[in-house]
Amino acid sequence: MKKQWFATVCFTISEFCVAYFNGIIFIYCERWIIMIFRTDAELYNEIGANIKFYRKKAGLTQQDLADKAQISISYLSKLEATGCKKSISIAMLNNIANALDIELVRFFERRNNL
Repeated sequence: MKKQWFATVCFTISEFCVAYFNGIIFIYCERWIIMIFRTDAELYNEIGANIKFYRKKAGLTQQDLADKAQISISYLSKLEATGCKKSISIAMLNNIANALDIELVRFFERRNNL
């Protein structure tokens, strides 16, 4: 029988990602939320859609958020684009979350109405 391996990266005590069976499982223990992203592209699309959602909710333009997060507007627009396959580091995602004054975990929530 082939062994299955788990890889864990800790964000905080209550948030972590697990790579498992060619998917990414995100668990936020304080709210008992479990999300499975089967591909990197699926994960990046969800993150990009949530960046756009929270940017608009904050009443910011892409330029405003890019300036606050200290990233280029070109990079931000690629992250927000539907079908984006652009990866993003946790550190960069944290900069964007801080600029939007939201918790990092908000970028991993599934939204049906985006």
